[in-house]
Amino acid sequence: MTAPEIIAFVTLERDPGLASVLSGLASAISTPYNQVALIDETSGEVHLQSGTGEPGYVLIDIPYQPSPSTAAVLAACDLVMIVCSGKLDYIDAAQGIVKGLLSLGIAPEKTAALLVDPRGMLSGAALDGLKTYVEAVLGVAMAGGVSLDPEDPEMSADIFKLAAYLMARTRREEPAAPELPLEISL
Repeated sequence: MTAPEIIAFVTLERDPGLASVLSGLASAISTPYNQVALIDETSGEVHLQSGTGEPGYVLIDIPYQPSPSTAAVLAACDLVMIVCSGKLDYIDAAQGIVKGLLSLGIAPEKTAALLVDPRGMLSGAALDGLKTYVEAVLGVAMAGGVSLDPEDPEMSADIFKLAAYLMARTRREEPAAPELPLEISL
């Protein structure tokens, strides 16, 4: 049994739209053989996406509040996603989260940014256009952008692009089979 990939989605402030992104993401990465557990750290609610196999991913929705319990959860994660609005002042404010994560010993390589437009005013493509700025300001990779306009057909495409990013980033390599010695001595 392999351990599931644990991914935390850290937010500066609660955004009701994030729940729909995480639910869509959980659906996108679950398979019949791979369950996805979605945990709301604030309420303690756990939702399992369909699948009969062992959990492959655990997605945790957690507000950023520097505390020993938050530090413990984040330290156990394979990837920490910083979720913020595509507005420049929110991106700048997310620098505080990056600095806080660094002080907790969480390396930038284990961190990525996700831009979310809660009002659906910017397309996912427009949010992706901020990639260079986000990566320069935050010093972490940008996973993508999701526009939360339910009328926008790009919303599901944005979520599937995010799912592909997560699966590619967190997929663990199978350990190589040990090489047999070329000579066998008896």
